[in-house]
Formats: sequence, structure tokens, C-alpha cells
Amino acid sequence: MITVENCLACNSGDLKETSAMVSPFLARRVWDRRPFPVKISRCKRCNFAFFNQRMDEDEERRLYTGYRLSEYRQMRFSCEPWYTETFNANLNTPEVWSMRKGKLADVFREQFRDYKISSILDFGGDRGELIRDLIPGATRYVYEISDVETLPGILPLRSLEACRQHRFDLILSSNVLEHVGFPRQTLGQMQAIATPGTLVFLDIPYESPFSLFTVAKRLTQNGTLLALRPDIGMSLLHSGALVQMHEHVNYFCPQALNQLVDSMGWKILASGVYTLGIYKLGPIKVPSGKMTWCVAQIGDTKQL
Repeated sequence: MITVENCLACNSGDLKETSAMVSPFLARRVWDRRPFPVKISRCKRCNFAFFNQRMDEDEERRLYTGYRLSEYRQMRFSCEPWYTETFNANLNTPEVWSMRKGKLADVFREQFRDYKISSILDFGGDRGELIRDLIPGATRYVYEISDVETLPGILPLRSLEACRQHRFDLILSSNVLEHVGFPRQTLGQMQAIATPGTLVFLDIPYESPFSLFTVAKRLTQNGTLLALRPDIGMSLLHSGALVQMHEHVNYFCPQALNQLVDSMGWKILASGVYTLGIYKLGPIKVPSGKMTWCVAQIGDTKQL
């Protein structure tokens, strides 16, 4: 693990640290040990929050190899009894994809109506579900290092070198930056495969590890573990147990995302927030799944 002293979004050194813990699943899958304390840092300048220490490349590989395949699901269920086969299946239903693509289509119609996009790359896009029907007529590529088979009509690129053999009008990255150890390095990889003028669209969950919703969720989950997995539940009786390092190691707000993009020297064209859906609690409707997004244009890639 790697400890950092500056904000990973804006590079400010003005950080506030709070106690946190590595979740039981993450501790077991990556380090084969019980949950252990870490810190979570919040930047006072841009409000970006991130767990500190950071996973290195080998540790990230151990987490995401075979992501959501059988062995992953079994291990996660053993640590998180709410992560059932049904729960996992519901993450990728046609309804979920339809909702996500519908929201993105609305943003794309508004932001890219004056641009001719003949090629699009989904950076970290798995099978290419998100871009399959997003821009009709465009050549569609996915950069994905796993061996997952892409959907018909989606061209797979398995390395950054393979990406450099093509020219992209638009690089899209959705639900990626919250997972990576060093977001600026990930944007640097995008810049390295781009050409001057390439457009970039980023969207990321807009969430906080300190929100009432997150704290209430952790309280419920920790109580469930005490009841159903008491050995694991007892391991979480720690001052930082309500803020747990899991797959999301970064927490973005619009300001933090814009600061990150600006730090790359890219021109920000537009940014905003959208809500994926609405939860109904009786007569009450509660917005859920907020996303923050940014459209930018890459300048001279020789600056790298």
C-alpha cells in the first residue's frame, strides 16, 4: 500500500484525516487478512475524499481479477451475506442498462450536438454495453484489459499500445475513476492515446463517505454481520467501522472532478450532475444514484 500527502484531485496538501477501516471483503480478497484500520483523507480545497493508504497495481489486480465471476461472488457473499446471486444479477439487468444509457443519451444530445463523432472509445468499458447504441453510426471500441468477450459490433482493445493504433473523436469513461488508486494517472493514460482535440466524457458517482445515507447503510450492514457472521461483525467493533474502504476508494463531487480535469491542462467544456433514479418510500420519493459528469477537450498531447 502507498501513503500519499497531497490531494489526488487538485494536489493540495491541506487534508483532514479521519479514522476508517478496510472492509472485511477487501481485506480478505486483497491481503488475506482480517479488517484493519486506515485513514480517509478529505481535501479542504476541493472536497475530494479518498482512502489513504492506496492500493498499488498488484493489489488492484488481486481485487479485480475475475471481477464478479463465480469465485469473486462466493468470497464476497461469505463476507457480505446481502451480496446474493440475485443482488449481483440485478446490477446488470436490461432495465438498469436502459436507465443508465437513457440518462447518458440525454447529456450527449445536449453536449455533442455540434460535434461529428465517428469513433468512440469506452475506457474500462467491460463488454461495451454502455456505448452499444449511444452514438449511432460511430465506430465503437472498448479498452478493457480483462478477457471478457465484447458485444457484437464493439471492437476490443486489450492494451494502451493497441489503443494508440486508432484515432478517437471521443473517449468515454464511466464509473471508473472511483475505483482507481491514482485518478490523474488514469487520465494520463487517456491523454497518451488521444490526439489534440479529442473530446473526453467522464462520469462518476457523486457520493460522500460521511453522508447520513452511507452511515445508515453501514450501521445496517454491520448489524447484519453481527447477527449472521458474528466473527466478522466483531472484527468491525472499531472507531472507524462506519467508514469502510471497499471497491470505491475515491469520492467525487463536481468541484473535485473539475479540479482533477483542470490539473491535466484540459479545456473543460461543460459539467453537471444527473440522478440515475428515484426510490419510493411509501409516498416519499428520494433521489438515488447521483452522478457528476464533465466534458473536456484535450490539447497538445506532447505535454506528457
